[in-house]
Amino acid sequence: MKNKIMLVLLIISLGVNLYIFGKWFLTEQGYEPSSEEKVILSEKVQKTVESEDYKKIAEK
Repeated sequence: MKNKIMLVLLIISLGVNLYIFGKWFLTEQGYEPSSEEKVILSEKVQKTVESEDYKKIAEK
């Protein structure tokens, strides 16, 4: 009886852990930019802010 309860708890625990890991891996990880992407994005933002068109829009 005790072994069956431990087995059920182990299966439930593994299921919950797999669900949490899967949710993180499939959804949340895809939205976080890598370090290389962060550098590229910061360079694009800097170029945009320094552009003449942006300055014209900011004045309005």
